[in-house]
Amino acid sequence: VLSSVLPILRDGLSSEVAEHREGVALGLAEVLSAATQGQIAAHYDVIIPTVRDALCDDDKSVRDAAGKAFDMLFQHAGGDAAARIVPELLEQLDANPLALEGLKQVLKAQPKILATVLPNLAKPPLTISGARTLGALAEVAGSALPPHLPLLMPPLMDAMADADEESRVAASSAASAVIVSVPETSSHLLLNEIKQGMAHERAGCRAAAAKLAGEYAKNAPGFDDEHETEVLIKRLFELFTDDDEDVLLAAWTAMGDVTSTISRQELPDYVECVAKSLTMARDRVRRKDKLAREYIVPALRLPKGLAPIVQIFLQGVLSAESSEQRESAARGLTLAVSSTDSAALKAHVIAITGPLIRVVGDKHPSAVKSAILESLAALINKGGVALKPFVPQLQTTFVKCLSDAHMSVRVSAASALGLLMTLQTRVDALASDL
Repeated sequence: VLSSVLPILRDGLSSEVAEHREGVALGLAEVLSAATQGQIAAHYDVIIPTVRDALCDDDKSVRDAAGKAFDMLFQHAGGDAAARIVPELLEQLDANPLALEGLKQVLKAQPKILATVLPNLAKPPLTISGARTLGALAEVAGSALPPHLPLLMPPLMDAMADADEESRVAASSAASAVIVSVPETSSHLLLNEIKQGMAHERAGCRAAAAKLAGEYAKNAPGFDDEHETEVLIKRLFELFTDDDEDVLLAAWTAMGDVTSTISRQELPDYVECVAKSLTMARDRVRRKDKLAREYIVPALRLPKGLAPIVQIFLQGVLSAESSEQRESAARGLTLAVSSTDSAALKAHVIAITGPLIRVVGDKHPSAVKSAILESLAALINKGGVALKPFVPQLQTTFVKCLSDAHMSVRVSAASALGLLMTLQTRVDALASDL
């Protein structure tokens, strides 16, 4: 019976009507589901090209039906059938765009075939078409993808560092597709690969991994965990002192991506993590140049350098639940201001100074007030003339704090007032107040 039916089905694929070709593919799936392994093996010469051609049809409904036929074929003939179809589809990838659609149908039907496909596609150096194919296949691989991440991610990050822009774009797009496709339960495996990339000896790979860290935070299905957020913050801070400018920019951008996923209410929870990471970054700077007068973290010298982290400290000062947390946030803010330069700080002066002036006048323990005053002093010291519009408000605030009952507050206010006078040409009003 197969000898008479299969040639008819084969000829039916040449029909110009898509519905006819779809019917052929569905009919073939039914035939294969009823046939034995021996019967199928005896007619490979007709079955294999029929399924392969239907998988690459220009109509999606035909390809979907062909996927069902392939599934039936694989269930009866196993790896032998896949070995006769998949390699030919791989060979056709460059010449025939529909070969990729066929591979996607194959993976939808039998995701385990990914183990056969990936070694060829991910072999370094990764080609542009190979990267695009990997990205497309990742979208349909689902649960079959995680075991292959160690094979997949390193060549993608390597290609993201390629000198050719088209190669970089293709690899970046493919890596993004992998990130959104890895199941939620396996996202930690992907994070491990990204962390390893951030420690790569090649600067381009470190930059690529940093970029993917930001993508992971924004788009990975499994990323909603405080622990993973802290892991990324710590790892990215390690790159904030890198010697390569591209790595610095990639890490700084990724840090912004990571912290932007934190809700405003939860920002104070990350004060300790960011402060510790910043302290370690300053220590690395100090070890590199022990004679430096101040320790500037390289990534924080970029334009708007404090943007990825400043709201964590500021919200900690403004809305943390305990006085200890507010004090820690204020001291962290002082440390952050001291770790950037005047040019990079200028963009943040208004956003930081105004809220600090308002909050220092509220009822707080002396340790919190002293810490906030020290933050304002650091802003004056580093921001210079950018603080001039705030001189009247700052002067009033500091003079008021000179009457505080606690010595630590009075000393901090006096110190800040002395710094403020470098921005003030007339001191008679202050003398009258005093």
